[in-house]
Amino acid sequence: MPAHRRRGDSSFELGERNGEDKQTNPRTECNLQAALVDVRDSDAIEDDMTSTTGRPPVSLSLRATHIDTTNTLINGKQYFPVPPTIRVVPQNRQITARKGSTVTLECKASGNPVPAIYWHKKDAFTGASHLSESPTLLLERVDRHHAGIYQCTADNGVREAVHVDIEVTVLSTETSNRSRHGRGEMTQILNEMRE
Repeated sequence: MPAHRRRGDSSFELGERNGEDKQTNPRTECNLQAALVDVRDSDAIEDDMTSTTGRPPVSLSLRATHIDTTNTLINGKQYFPVPPTIRVVPQNRQITARKGSTVTLECKASGNPVPAIYWHKKDAFTGASHLSESPTLLLERVDRHHAGIYQCTADNGVREAVHVDIEVTVLSTETSNRSRHGRGEMTQILNEMRE
């Protein structure tokens, strides 16, 4: 009996070849028909095979017959394009650090092809300054000049690049000692630090 799977606009049908029973002959070849295939569908195919046969996943060859190749040539290679997505650490997109400490910002991007990652620091006066092309941005011995908005950009040439901002706040050791005295003083100290 054929197995069917639908995911979004994609559909799969797994059937027996030559009328053989997959259950009794583990070496039986099967046909797999897929429509509107997407790179995310590889999980769906493996899940189908596992749940249908009750055996470990098997290797499959997928031959796509109708693929829209519009805008899939990137740097001379053909891809099944997937726009970039970003996951950042910290997830709340804010970090507070003490003066003199080390801050690590992480930007994990996925997509097909693998996105390039760029870090910039936004500045109201000079615009954005390019800092790094690595998934991890390390800020050592931070001081008030490190405070601000850092932007991670992921770009793989598929649709628009995506951006995520992370706000870094740097507290001086003086601020952390005075914070016990009350909310008003703390606000005043923070305002003085930003000036």
